[in-house]
Amino acid sequence: MEDRFVELTLPVVEQARLDRAVPDAALVVLGDSIAKQIDAARLGGDAVNHGIGGDTVRMLTWRLPVLPSVERARAVVVNAGVNDLKYRPAPAIAADYRTLLARLPPSAAVVMVSPLPVDEGAPWPRRSPHLRNANLR
Repeated sequence: MEDRFVELTLPVVEQARLDRAVPDAALVVLGDSIAKQIDAARLGGDAVNHGIGGDTVRMLTWRLPVLPSVERARAVVVNAGVNDLKYRPAPAIAADYRTLLARLPPSAAVVMVSPLPVDEGAPWPRRSPHLRNANLR
């Protein structure tokens, strides 16, 4: 877990630096590698993407304090949860989601993107036992 923490620290530091330039009332995208792939420029000129590959709901909650743009956002899109299944059971992840939602600004519209179903017969999900549609539900 320590290597994973170091791996996520560098992008968080860079995001904190870049976040200072995010204007008020921006659209902020948060989440894992799926969120990171979203082209913020296509969402609008004031959109910013703070997705990090490997992110979990808990790690996302922990990094909110270094992203003040979230507090000033007009909307926040959250796409996280798949990586959590590798480390924690669904009830614990649900509790993390509740904590995350409580820390998002009440003035912002919040869009939560649920983990999408997978083709369990495809090679990647077969190698990843946490990626089962029953778990994703």
